[in-house]
Amino acid sequence: MNFNGKKILAKPNGNTYDIIDALINISPQAIDQVKPKINKLINVTGNAYKDALQVAAYIRKNVKYKADGYENQNIQLPGRVLNDTKQADCKTFSLLFLSMMKAAGHKAGYRFASYRANKIPTHVYNWILYKNNLLTFDTCVKTLKESPRHTYIKDMDVNYLTGYPDNDYINGKAEREARRAKRKERRKEGKGFFQGAKKIALAVPRRAFRTLVALNTRSLATKLERAIAKDKNKVQELWTKFGGKFDKLEQSINAGKGRNPLFGKGKGIEGHYYSYIGAGEKEAATAAAIAAASPILIVVAKLFKDLKIKREQNEAEGDVITPEEEQEAIDTGSKITDPNFQALDAEEGSGNTGAGLTTGFKVSPLIIGGVLGAGLLIYLLTKKKK
Repeated sequence: MNFNGKKILAKPNGNTYDIIDALINISPQAIDQVKPKINKLINVTGNAYKDALQVAAYIRKNVKYKADGYENQNIQLPGRVLNDTKQADCKTFSLLFLSMMKAAGHKAGYRFASYRANKIPTHVYNWILYKNNLLTFDTCVKTLKESPRHTYIKDMDVNYLTGYPDNDYINGKAEREARRAKRKERRKEGKGFFQGAKKIALAVPRRAFRTLVALNTRSLATKLERAIAKDKNKVQELWTKFGGKFDKLEQSINAGKGRNPLFGKGKGIEGHYYSYIGAGEKEAATAAAIAAASPILIVVAKLFKDLKIKREQNEAEGDVITPEEEQEAIDTGSKITDPNFQALDAEEGSGNTGAGLTTGFKVSPLIIGGVLGAGLLIYLLTKKKK
């Protein structure tokens, strides 16, 4: 198998779905590259299971697993990985397995898996059809077995006859459209919280957001202070719209603005808050707080963009909310989509928390527990550090 050693940029700043598109699009070329050589690579038996074991053994013997870095995601054709780099991650492993199985005349495809609450895939491996049974092979691991920890899987076939696969399903578009149609139907029936004014319960997101600000998570307190200096009225108006009292927000900003940013880069904890509880617990609690505060974080991120609040040299890198977190908010129905929304509840301590009223904001009990339990614990423990 020949290769030219060139790199082709499939898409700048690509996301998970762009990677899936690129993998699907390059598959026919990979299959064509392997077909003339398949009988030299393995002893083709015609038995899909036996040949799959041979293919998996060949890949694990000749290619070393090495995850791609954060900057670039690489998909290598068989000729490149087998004759040049000899190392790759799950994308190339699954492409090589698929191309060899297809070249041997067997039915095979990709299995995309997510291990989080949302359905955004973070891993890919393969399936084969053997005696009308679907068997999975993950050549990235020695046992070849798929992890039972997945929360969502989607199988896709790559076939010259079927044309382009159902990518609308894998990237969640079909499901989002189905949910949108269901909401429209509910509005026609006069059900749900979309009756009249769009009122949303925001007490839990507000508390989670203020905890994040008090910790200066992702430089929130620092950025909010600069936003207030630029246009205090705009910030105050937005927080009031969330149902909060501006003086309480200012208290959180004052508590957080002097701290080293927490989770600045999204890869761990920035600052010096390791003394009391482990980094793993802290990361999990902060992730829960971010999930609960996501509807506010999305709007605040837009506010920062409108006011041109950019990262300064001494601040940690990272977004206020990542695209993956925003997508999770969309998938769980937590994103505020109506620009004329109203807060259903009043600020904490005012006697009206909106309890018992029907809303369309879905916060799971697990997330709420994480925010009010571990998230509050982080705040109290780091407060002692001052």
